[in-house]
Amino acid sequence: QTSVSTQLTVSWAKFTDEYMLRTFYLALGTACNRTDVVAKADIGTTTFTTLQGLKLQHNTTYYTTIWAEDYVGHTTSACSNGIFVDLTPPEPAPWVRFVAPTLDEDDLAAGGGPHYSQSVTEAVDVEWAPCFDPETGIASYALSLGTVPLAGDVAAFTTQGGEDTLKGSLFKLGLKHGVKYYATLRCTNAVGLETLIQAEIPLLIDTTPPALSEVTFAPLPGDLTVTTTAPS
Repeated sequence: QTSVSTQLTVSWAKFTDEYMLRTFYLALGTACNRTDVVAKADIGTTTFTTLQGLKLQHNTTYYTTIWAEDYVGHTTSACSNGIFVDLTPPEPAPWVRFVAPTLDEDDLAAGGGPHYSQSVTEAVDVEWAPCFDPETGIASYALSLGTVPLAGDVAAFTTQGGEDTLKGSLFKLGLKHGVKYYATLRCTNAVGLETLIQAEIPLLIDTTPPALSEVTFAPLPGDLTVTTTAPS
């Protein structure tokens, strides 16, 4: 599998022949022994070459065929395993969100807009729906955390697991009271192409209890007399 459409590097083991090897021929095609991508060409006795200037197509498998020729004209051939070309990154997860105890729909004092809240300063938990890659599948998920969307200034991307992982955590963060943080999920497919998805709702760190500045008794309606009688 590859995400490179312009070149391929090919290597092979030497053929053995009692009359000694004279040269190799190489071709590239969409099936073994086909030359529809790169025509059959003499490449000498090297066992390693890079084909450049290619225009490989997405979602297509290519095969390299090697022909060995000895000094009396005998030839034999071998075909490589297919290499599949994937040029597109994964489709993004439909949602990413913090796993936090409180969701505040709106708080103007904290900067406006909805946010999750937690008092823990050393760790965050995040969950997500799956990313999707129909060609080569999801190889890994990673999380980062920042003070602005799609940033990693608090925690750089940390791998959380493979294709079946739908929840992860970041630790040893040292988060600050009153600051909003943004999580970013990175989906990577099997050829290394990436998609980034931001958690839509940020996380606010709140480490202080509510402030209570004054307590007053409200006046009772009408006239009310309270009498206390000592027991006899």
